[in-house]
Amino acid sequence: LEINPAALAMEIRARVYSKTSLTASAGVAPTRMLAKMCTDINKPNGQYVLPPTRQAIIDFLESKPTRQIPGIGKVAEETLSALGINTVRDLYQHRAAVSHVFGQKTFSYFLKASRGLLGSESSASTEDTCRRKSRSAERTFGRLSSAASLWAVCREVCTAVAKDLKEEGLQGRTITVKMKQTTYDVRQRRVTLTKSPAVMARP
Repeated sequence: LEINPAALAMEIRARVYSKTSLTASAGVAPTRMLAKMCTDINKPNGQYVLPPTRQAIIDFLESKPTRQIPGIGKVAEETLSALGINTVRDLYQHRAAVSHVFGQKTFSYFLKASRGLLGSESSASTEDTCRRKSRSAERTFGRLSSAASLWAVCREVCTAVAKDLKEEGLQGRTITVKMKQTTYDVRQRRVTLTKSPAVMARP
């Protein structure tokens, strides 16, 4: 059975809208990392298809800021920027400098990311070595304005995270709440606990 990825993405978006009246963006690409990056291109109601050729992938990646690579956060971005590395092109061109500043696993991760290999079968072992340092959950919903409705959603999301932590035998230390408004503005608050919290989740 031959499946057209672009047509499949379009159908999924149409079903989401039919069921929830919410728009969705989609990315179609050779790897998970690239597909995730592609979803940002035609937001909030579109999709982007990245051709599965080496040159198309390189052209797509090279002008992107390093922060757009999944796994590169604020601290890594600032360290790279101090080295004069601001784009994915810079990341690859100055890979020798990167290898001296970051550990071998992180360097390998960055190198594969700069070539679009993360999320492919060939990079599975590298991704496995980069253990997740956070657990999260999020929900997309229609317009809410009442405090009771917002608290209900917040409780649902918190319960989902607590359940994941409990199942994996983990405890959190820093709690972050992120809210994206209908204008696509993002508000974020974070607090670091002085004592390890008791992890509770309803069955």
